[in-house]
Amino acid sequence: FLVDCNPQRIEIAGGDAAGVWAGVAWWERQMRVRRGPFLQRGKVQRQTPWRTQISQGPWGGNYSVPDFSPEYLSDDAFRLYAHYGVNSMMIYGDVLCYAGGTILPELNHPECDKHLAMLGDAARRAARYGVRFTYVPVGPKLRPDHPVFRNHPEVRGAVVRHAGGLQFLCSSSETTLRFYEELFGNLTRAAGEFAGVVLITYSESWYHCRMWDQQTTTPCPRCSQLPVHEMTARFVEAVDRGVKRGCPDAFTAQWIYTWGRGDRREGFRPLAPHIGLMHHVEKDFSYRKAGYTKSVWDYSIDYTGPSPEVQQLAAFAHETGRPLLVRTETGIGLEVFQFPYVPALQHLAAKWQGVRSLRPAGVHQSWLFLGMAGTRAEELGFWAAYEPEKPAEQFLREMAVRD
Repeated sequence: FLVDCNPQRIEIAGGDAAGVWAGVAWWERQMRVRRGPFLQRGKVQRQTPWRTQISQGPWGGNYSVPDFSPEYLSDDAFRLYAHYGVNSMMIYGDVLCYAGGTILPELNHPECDKHLAMLGDAARRAARYGVRFTYVPVGPKLRPDHPVFRNHPEVRGAVVRHAGGLQFLCSSSETTLRFYEELFGNLTRAAGEFAGVVLITYSESWYHCRMWDQQTTTPCPRCSQLPVHEMTARFVEAVDRGVKRGCPDAFTAQWIYTWGRGDRREGFRPLAPHIGLMHHVEKDFSYRKAGYTKSVWDYSIDYTGPSPEVQQLAAFAHETGRPLLVRTETGIGLEVFQFPYVPALQHLAAKWQGVRSLRPAGVHQSWLFLGMAGTRAEELGFWAAYEPEKPAEQFLREMAVRD
């Protein structure tokens, strides 16, 4: 954004709606810091180091598909994001809510049209504040006797022992891949303004035939014969083709969450180079402290990172031209996530500096724990995006004086 202040007028311009809103937020903050309607003359220009800044759903509002009506997700939420440098809201949940008119009619949802219309309306309301949705979908887990398997035997995939026996759609079947292309094409066309899709491909959410090999009771006859990373890559790319049908500029990223297959880079290598790589700033690290070693699984408030693994993945992404997205937390960790945020702002600022050092194309700043509420910890996200040249101590002191 560009803010031009002179005695006659104050002009705020932006490269897009999110930029304009960030300019407004910066302008308001400057006056609050000065405790009055005073601004320094001249021009101020800011450019974010990343394209997309994603936050969890709002406190008191809905993030879970499909009900994004104003009653459950109001414009106040989008206005909140706009004032904190956030230009994307994460939505989450069952992808079959948006299945309609597909090659697998047995999976079509009877209220799909209603759900798509609601999503489109919410996306248009969000766009007025420079906010677009990032969807983390949950794939179908079906019973082996589901009609889709009886009528389309080619989509019969692996069976796992969870919940008395669940079966996945075959992740390499051309019918399955076409189904997801159609579904995500319909979804992004309805949404119009859409940031992207993040697929958690190992351990949860975006289920495929090789996700839970150790829990598999009946292997998929097709997917079990393929190299797992190759199979997963084709599965992810099918979703991406559908996403691009409705929103050509939307991203698709793979998030390898829990991993036990060696070098994580190998899970990304077979993917098309424009598919993004997402990883945590601090995950899976043995943190040596005075007298003991702490195993940091993820979302630590104690260890700021960046971990050696995310540094390795960031270097891999930059070397191969692959977009990098970094997961972090604005104010909590699994050690203490019963509070809105831990009031250790210098420590949290150091975590943001670690995120910036990785040079990501996007940041996912908070998972679905408590909901975004406009805390001081979340204000550091605006600092990280729009005022990186300002020392953390100066920004925090201004915040303290203001409040």
